[in-house]
Amino acid sequence: MDIPCWLTLMHLLLTNDDGIGAAGLETLAAACLELGHRVTVLAPHVEQSMCGHRLTTHSPLKLVHLGAERDSLTGTPADCVRAAVFGLGLRPDWVVSGVIHGGNLGQDIYVSGTCAAAREATYHGIRGMAFSHYLVRGLTPDWTRTQHSL
Repeated sequence: MDIPCWLTLMHLLLTNDDGIGAAGLETLAAACLELGHRVTVLAPHVEQSMCGHRLTTHSPLKLVHLGAERDSLTGTPADCVRAAVFGLGLRPDWVVSGVIHGGNLGQDIYVSGTCAAAREATYHGIRGMAFSHYLVRGLTPDWTRTQHSL
């Protein structure tokens, strides 16, 4: 009996452009773990919003180990994907980027580091997707609701 692909447990690499401490990244990790997937987190050490598809080429990158399958990198989201694939030898089934605090709509996708991480994954033959949380002025994102919507 064939198992539908959406039921298969996968190895997911999570990143974003809001940084390793972002609530949206924690929400995404919790949702993926709740579904039983193997989750590896490698996200920028600090916020890299609107960095586009920039790669660090003229300075060293530092990997900071934060726990089991959880690291930060002193680089961009695209750097994180490259470091995972080429530096750590990971070959995840998917790179899932986000959930960022803000929308990626229209021309935003060109300057979004979150979208760049998903795009970088596809350059290396890995499926990628990016999630953002649209903001309404005056309302705080409901990350619990977001987690259960993923």
